Amino acid sequence: RNRAELIRMAGPKAVRECVEEMAASVMAVQEEVAKFTPPEKGEGNPHEAIDKMRQAAKAMDAEAQKLVMMFSSDPVSVKDCQPLVNSFATLTVVVCAQWYKIHTRALGVCLLNDLTARVQGLFAGAIAFCSVLTAGKGKAIRVDAAGLVGLGELSDAVSKLDGLPKTNREAVQMRLNRTARMLRDGYQELVDEVDQHKAATAAGADGGEGDEGEEDEEDSWTPEELALLPNVLGALKVAINTISKSGELLGSLAGGIEPTSFDKMVAIGSGMCADSDDMVLSAYAPIDRVEVGRVAGALRGKCEALLAADQALLTESKVETIPKWLPMLARAAEHNEAKLRVT
Repeated sequence: RNRAELIRMAGPKAVRECVEEMAASVMAVQEEVAKFTPPEKGEGNPHEAIDKMRQAAKAMDAEAQKLVMMFSSDPVSVKDCQPLVNSFATLTVVVCAQWYKIHTRALGVCLLNDLTARVQGLFAGAIAFCSVLTAGKGKAIRVDAAGLVGLGELSDAVSKLDGLPKTNREAVQMRLNRTARMLRDGYQELVDEVDQHKAATAAGADGGEGDEGEEDEEDSWTPEELALLPNVLGALKVAINTISKSGELLGSLAGGIEPTSFDKMVAIGSGMCADSDDMVLSAYAPIDRVEVGRVAGALRGKCEALLAADQALLTESKVETIPKWLPMLARAAEHNEAKLRVT
């Protein structure tokens, strides 16, 4: 009987049971993470907890790579795989434990959302990896190309967690910079369209045709519409500069500001991005004059709201000298909106 038990424990069925227990453990931890509601405050130092979480995630990736190598070669026994399987499952618990310590609203909404997405991505990658190992129920575990794909998902999730911003201020700054890039793309798209129109018009005046022949009148701006475009582009440029300057401001302010003080800037920036998209679409020929006027007002309001948030941060950090760009951008937003306003 003892000999039979030893043979069973060394066979592929026992190995599969061992790995399936690991997969079940990972899924149980993932479910705990998914249903956890963040409290107002956490325990301990959040930076230390994040570092420990990153270290545990990297160790998970390393153990997963060892498991792939193990199950890619000779038959494996429980004795061979049990330490790695136990280590991988334990590391997911370590990640979860550190998550409980820092997953609090006091971190700030932006960093909390980034952290949530990356930790959930880590567990999704871990489950994908476990699914590859446990595929082919009843058969001996053997990792092929699909296993490498599952490992790739986990490694990618670990890399993203490693790139997590250290503070909510940094998370907000990254989000604002990304929003500014999106606005620049829309702005450049409209500039390119204006340049093409001018080139086609010049070619027609010379008695020739542009690359695509004469423009359809419905797709061409009228002289009155052309007169509006400098202010349309001006309003977009002010929005870009407001977001860019706000991002720069975050990098220059001293410490001592509550992490949650930065969160409103993300919501304002997202709204400006949506308004800028609407502005670009409305400015194509024929211009939707009413919509352009409406969006110009909305964009001005959000620019002023973001500048007010900048002012509040300056006050909170006890900066007495107001940057010159702050009132200048406010005046520019007002000027462009007045020119585009429909009365």
